[in-house]
Amino acid sequence: MNKKYIFERALLITYGLIVCFLLLKFEKVLKGLSVLIGVLLPVILGGAFAFLLNIPMSFLEKKISELLNKLNLKERTVFMISRITSLVLIIIIIIAIIILSINIIIPQVVQSFYTIVEKLPNTIKDIEKFLSENIKNIPLIEWFNTNMGKFDGSNAKMLNGISQNILGGAINITLGITTSIINAVLGLIISMYILLDKEHLKRQLKLIIHKISKDKHSNVISILKLTYYKLRKYIGGQATDATILFLMVFVSMTIFKMPYALLISSIVGVSAVIPIFGPFIGALISILIMFIGGYDNIVWFILLVIVMQQIEGNIIYPIVVGNSLGLSALYIVVSVIVFSSLFGILGIIFGMPLFGVFYEILSKYIKKT
Repeated sequence: MNKKYIFERALLITYGLIVCFLLLKFEKVLKGLSVLIGVLLPVILGGAFAFLLNIPMSFLEKKISELLNKLNLKERTVFMISRITSLVLIIIIIIAIIILSINIIIPQVVQSFYTIVEKLPNTIKDIEKFLSENIKNIPLIEWFNTNMGKFDGSNAKMLNGISQNILGGAINITLGITTSIINAVLGLIISMYILLDKEHLKRQLKLIIHKISKDKHSNVISILKLTYYKLRKYIGGQATDATILFLMVFVSMTIFKMPYALLISSIVGVSAVIPIFGPFIGALISILIMFIGGYDNIVWFILLVIVMQQIEGNIIYPIVVGNSLGLSALYIVVSVIVFSSLFGILGIIFGMPLFGVFYEILSKYIKKT
């Protein structure tokens, strides 16, 4: 019997057994994967940080190399200086952003948040008063008014249990934040090593793929290049677009002397990273904050937000991001819905470029056949 035939059948049976095992022990496999991901999380974060930081770093490295080439230096010298200088500049920018956030942005945002929280009880009382005066016979309001006046031992016990749960939750959140900070710092350190030696790592990855696929011109390489191109262009464009929108809203609110300018502009800018639904979410949260904060000219604020988002959506976004994904509006909505259901917030952010890669590969395959 042909050895190749035996090997192929044995390989097929092995794959079948592995698939059966994964299906039968699916829960244990998921637990094992979660443990493995937890262990490798700093490395995963390092790869993610390296990918994100490589976008501005490549730009800086290219510009520095162009300047150094005019000095007629050796190619290796130009490479080393531009690589190290660009990485150092990126680190300085990150540290500057962190210091700026800790000393300026975060305190102002927290102060605005506390101001809103202080005004929240009065806002609730005003709403309750309005409802009690204008809307009669609502069961929920009647139950609320009847039962809130009764405070006995069972209520005290219930509140005690709630307070214990809140305390336990606060401890878990604190531990989670500490672990996240440690993982983030380790990930950032790992990303620096990746960025310093990215060409060598790229060659190793290509060699592994060629060995596995037994193909010098593997399609896997083409798919990875396409994915990298789509993600890089999309993430860079989204970050630039969100930054411009943040500055537009902040400057506009400052000029018109509207309160909570930094908090609102931060929310609008961050929500702009989420495609399709992000601007609407940011607008609704901002309007709610201004309403709770007791801003009198809420109509003018709503008009300001609408104008800013129209400028961003119709002028800035097409210029900055453009049609880099090659997807119609229908496919964009479908990709956001599907990937958000599968992967949550990460699916919302990265679903569009990944779907764009799938769409382009499928289009090329259909055209060939």
